[in-house]
Amino acid sequence: MKHKFLLKQIKDHLGGLENIPHEWDSMLKAVDNTYQQYEQSYALLEHTMEMSAKEVLEKNTQIEWLARLPGENPNPVMRISKEGQLLYFNSASLELLQLSGADPTGPLPLEWQKLVCEALEHHANKTFELEFSERYFSITFSLVVEHSYVNVYGFEITERKRAENYLLDHNIILGNLVAGRPFQEIIDGLTATVEKYSDGLLSSILILDRSKVFLHYGSAPSLPAEYIKQTSKVFLGPQAGSCGTAAFLKRTVVVEDISQDPLWENFKDVPLASGLKACWSTPILDFAGNVLGTSAVYFTQPRKPSPTELELIKTSANFAALAIQNHNVKDDLKNYATELERSNNDLKDFAYIASHDLQEPLRKISIFSDRLLESKENLSEHHQSYLSRMGGGRPTHADPH
Repeated sequence: MKHKFLLKQIKDHLGGLENIPHEWDSMLKAVDNTYQQYEQSYALLEHTMEMSAKEVLEKNTQIEWLARLPGENPNPVMRISKEGQLLYFNSASLELLQLSGADPTGPLPLEWQKLVCEALEHHANKTFELEFSERYFSITFSLVVEHSYVNVYGFEITERKRAENYLLDHNIILGNLVAGRPFQEIIDGLTATVEKYSDGLLSSILILDRSKVFLHYGSAPSLPAEYIKQTSKVFLGPQAGSCGTAAFLKRTVVVEDISQDPLWENFKDVPLASGLKACWSTPILDFAGNVLGTSAVYFTQPRKPSPTELELIKTSANFAALAIQNHNVKDDLKNYATELERSNNDLKDFAYIASHDLQEPLRKISIFSDRLLESKENLSEHHQSYLSRMGGGRPTHADPH
């Protein structure tokens, strides 16, 4: 049979040519004869129908693929009417809707409605950066005027915003250093910044004592008071926990599990009793590589740090180095000024005492010189001149000596 289109329909309908009933033979033979008479025209028609069918199939496939795009998009995609009704949302939108307190089955919160109205009123696409439960999203409202709704496309920018805020906070700390803010305020700001940009970490800054033998706490706002009390002095050594070892070796020490690490073997019971299970410490060094202290964080579960967390405590250590060096210079200047004032006072005391002790001998010398002058007729002119000068008088004749 040369009628390809009809042949295909028969195969699709009956499952194969062997299933064609004998009653169809005469009808199919008539069709085939007619087809042979107009073979060229029918061939063109079949080709056109075949191409049209392929085109329709391709279009349908493309439409189906495009229709799947919003649902397969890992970022939120929504459609909202001008009345604030959610017309469509993909699965990735559910988390955003929940964070914003929206119910997908009902009218959206007033905040969403205001954003839709703003886009509709300005007849332009609008992009907003919104915060929901400490997470940030960039959300674009794309206007579809003829249907009075907006398509909404969003993606999370929490990491970017955290990085921006992190830089802003450290700029504030630098500003405080330049402005000469109190040392305690600065290092408390550093530990607070570490805790702000990490989940569950307890930050601390320890400062090397002037004896250079042990570390003491400079700032530890979230560590248990009992733990701070029992570790008020952290001595440097090759197996002195995280901070003592980091300061001794002058390198970062990561202890993922305090209960199992040999660095804490001799005193692990102290942190474990306070619920501290992991500790990572970075030495604070000056420009010459000398130890100034340590920047450390604790965690209440055994775990290793992420690269971001390691960078966080290293940055904190760098800022702490500036703060500690600045504080030490001011402290040295203050001590020098105090020592200088004490020396000046000692000198004044000495001058007063010396002046007082010399007054009596000088008084006696003056008295006796006056008495000798009373009998000057018995003295030579030279002797009279000496007595006059000794008593504060002026000689009447030139002294050749």
